[in-house]
Amino acid sequence: MRLPDFICPGPIKCGTTQLYEWLKQHPHIFLYEKMKELDFFNNNFANGVGWYNDFFSDCREGMIAGDISPTYFHHKECPERMKKLVPDVKLIFILRSPVVRIYSQYKHFVMFTGYRYDFDRFLVDHPLAIEISLYSKFIEKYLELFSAEQVYICLFEELVKEPRDILAQIYAFLGVKEDIFPQFSDKKVNESKKPRSYELFIKLRNVSHWMKENNLSLLANSLSKSKLVKNALLKKAGPEEFPVMSEATWAGLVDTCLPDIEKMSGIMNRDLLDYWQIR
Repeated sequence: MRLPDFICPGPIKCGTTQLYEWLKQHPHIFLYEKMKELDFFNNNFANGVGWYNDFFSDCREGMIAGDISPTYFHHKECPERMKKLVPDVKLIFILRSPVVRIYSQYKHFVMFTGYRYDFDRFLVDHPLAIEISLYSKFIEKYLELFSAEQVYICLFEELVKEPRDILAQIYAFLGVKEDIFPQFSDKKVNESKKPRSYELFIKLRNVSHWMKENNLSLLANSLSKSKLVKNALLKKAGPEEFPVMSEATWAGLVDTCLPDIEKMSGIMNRDLLDYWQIR
């Protein structure tokens, strides 16, 4: 049975796609090429461990296998399921300035659903977006089940600004050769886009959901990754195409997140209020 040696449970909109693109270039790290997010411990757990094992069957001797699925982060059953199935797994978390992460999730939601309302309405309609940014309660659950030596936490902002340094730390944590780096590029991964036609986009999204419900996930994911399909459906969206967050909304979200940031500062033993300039 081949199962992952490491898992990156997210959270969403914190650079997991960029990490996936970089780590899969390392010769001693195996990540499933055709689909980034396996979502086994939340959405596909009923498929059984054999289904999960199949994704790592091509992992060669001398390589370590990984699973980067950011929706694990806020799924309440994932930590316990991981502990039971892969008790020695190593965990990588990437955290981002919490209010910025929430707004990024809003833009992502607009991009993939055709949602047409403003940011304030989004916060009312999707309170989970705020809850995900209250990182400490999720991190603490993992720390209750796994030793501190099995957990690595980094910051999105440092991953973007100092990718070589952060990757070297991740390589050391994973126990792979530390002086092999990917081709770094200024090109953004997962940059903000909007549908060219909301009606067509929603219809095709429904087709994609049907495919995934009928054991055609690999085909659905291959089509979603196709540059031809993406260019046909989506257009690049500049900041002006998304409603600006008001100062009042920013201040309210900061007040909501402040106690959690202080708690995470204690967990990480660093001043995140200062680093994220939230004071």
